[in-house]
Amino acid sequence: MTRIPYHLTLPRKLAEPKELTENILRSINIGQRYWEARVSDLSPEQMEAIYPYLSRFYEGLLSGVGLVLWGANGVGKSHIAALLCKEACRKYGVYTYFVSAVDLRLAFMNPKISSCGEDSDEGGTPLLERATHTRLLVIDDLGKEYLADSGYVHSQLNALLRHRAKHKLTTVVTANSHPTDLVSDYGLSLVEALIESCFPVFIKGDNIRRIKAKTLDTLIDTALGDNNEKNNIS
Repeated sequence: MTRIPYHLTLPRKLAEPKELTENILRSINIGQRYWEARVSDLSPEQMEAIYPYLSRFYEGLLSGVGLVLWGANGVGKSHIAALLCKEACRKYGVYTYFVSAVDLRLAFMNPKISSCGEDSDEGGTPLLERATHTRLLVIDDLGKEYLADSGYVHSQLNALLRHRAKHKLTTVVTANSHPTDLVSDYGLSLVEALIESCFPVFIKGDNIRRIKAKTLDTLIDTALGDNNEKNNIS
């Protein structure tokens, strides 16, 4: 099976815009709930927080400067991160990769795990290869995977972040806490690696998930999406 290229070979040049086909959306791993994410979906508070970066997104991709999106649960951090994945690919032809911190931890423990969740011996690019070399990497929910005895995982994450910063590869991280508050769990070295090339942005607002889930019908209708998506259910 031919693998889709997932990183740029020319570090100072971005590729042509791409149509976001289903195969590409699956490849960047944002999950179907974010396939229809649009900039117009952002609330005024979210847009105010993210606009300075969006206005220089092209330069951010070239320079390797990313973000740490932090704030309470349910305020839209993952939504914004998935949107950045889509926009980088759609507007600038950049192949990106979205991975949860939990899945990244599992890949550190088992390097054979592929980016599609299977053993890379069975086909597919190893997850760690994608995470190491992709032009834009999102690490979602940093802190959820934390275990007190996971020193090896933390050292590998530290090495990954430093490698990406060294090679000017853009990283976006979502977390519930400001990066400096992660020192007690991850150590100063890792947090320094994180903030070396990631600017912290506080995302504030109401818990979107709680608002959307006020009724069962609302929850189901939101999950189903538009009528076209409903008709595609077999």
